Amino acid sequence: MPQSVLAEPYARVLPAPSWENLNHFTNPQSNVSILFPHKESKTERPKSLTIRFSRAADLEQVVDLYSGDRKRTIDPKNFIRPRSYEELAGPVRSGAAALAIDEKGDIRASALASIYDDGNGGKNNITEVGAVICDVGGVGLSKIIIAMLGLKQTFDPRAGDRVYAKVARDNVASNKIFASSLDWDTVTCPKEAGALYDIAYRGKTDQGRRDRLWYHFNDTAQGTASNIIQSCVDQEALKAKDGSAIALNIEASSLWSTLHFYNMLSMN
Repeated sequence: MPQSVLAEPYARVLPAPSWENLNHFTNPQSNVSILFPHKESKTERPKSLTIRFSRAADLEQVVDLYSGDRKRTIDPKNFIRPRSYEELAGPVRSGAAALAIDEKGDIRASALASIYDDGNGGKNNITEVGAVICDVGGVGLSKIIIAMLGLKQTFDPRAGDRVYAKVARDNVASNKIFASSLDWDTVTCPKEAGALYDIAYRGKTDQGRRDRLWYHFNDTAQGTASNIIQSCVDQEALKAKDGSAIALNIEASSLWSTLHFYNMLSMN
């Protein structure tokens, strides 16, 4: 079980966490994409970042990130499928997007979560995490927003610990992130993978491709995610290999509250 952030040597004075952006769950959205690596675009590296869950006021910027000028700048090869206002309104307003926002108020990274109903009472509902887009390289930012969003989605009783991601088999960088950096468990059973596809594509005209690798956000991966977030909280910065650093605004971020509630639930 991950060590509590309330226990030594991790104890620190921080504002009491709240359920803001953690308890707002609305109807599930659809078609969450796999993660693709994005080389850092020719944009200025931020001086500081706030990493938090989305709010209704973020919707216009998020739409631009996934379908407007910002997407064309960050993702010129169109790896991530463009998304419409209608597709993004639900997840953004319900806090099902993890965002990294710089000191100028610009969104520099985002990931989305979607919950799929099994159509049979909900026992096999799943959450899919994906559509990761980021223009800040070299500091592990994509890894952090996936970790935070993955933990938050385990709080949602509609799918609980059944949190997954699917990645193209030839996407070497992304598979390495999920399998190695984040310790997500690879789904190797064809029958299990088939069942996940059936739920994810249930009721959709476009059944998508069934040649992806599925990863499960299991207990080991949850522990790794907790450690990643704990490091962010402790260091209050993201450090690059060249020695440079980006400051983290912990008090305005969702990192602390996510870690707190995860550790509280882990003690039960």
